[in-house]
Amino acid sequence: FADLYYLRGVKADNKVGEMKARSEKKYTIVDAVLEERVNALDKSFLVQIDKCVDWQKLRTLINKKYTKTQNAVGNPAYDSLMLFKILLLETWYNLSDYQVEERINDSITFSRFINLGFEHTAPDHSTISRFRSALTELGLMDKLMRELNKQFKKYNIDRVCEGVIVDATIVD
Repeated sequence: FADLYYLRGVKADNKVGEMKARSEKKYTIVDAVLEERVNALDKSFLVQIDKCVDWQKLRTLINKKYTKTQNAVGNPAYDSLMLFKILLLETWYNLSDYQVEERINDSITFSRFINLGFEHTAPDHSTISRFRSALTELGLMDKLMRELNKQFKKYNIDRVCEGVIVDATIVD
């Protein structure tokens, strides 16, 4: 029962009302079955990018101003870093909110990049849109992109600009 309840985004335990964030990944039977396919993706673009970036630094920048922890009905909000990574996917692959939602639900690579367990579905298009609007209103989008591009420079990735990755050769 506790595992079934956890899959809905809430961890059942002895403490009443304690909830886990929707992005908290748990190793499941689906992960075990797909492990070989997932491991075959280790050289993919998104896996390489994921290794280059200090995501904690970006999370800290976001969470200084973006403090949403619950949705309108009181469930845990999606992880802010997950939502930011979704915005990056939209930029890099020229996708709309609807398209990125569909691709995350369909793609192992996209799901893995945003750290979404296979047992969960992607945030819906309206959640993604509201998050983008919030980052823009808080003046965070430009700061986040500057920090991301600064980190990319260390790996000889010139910059990410207007949906185009310029010189995306990753050097270890």
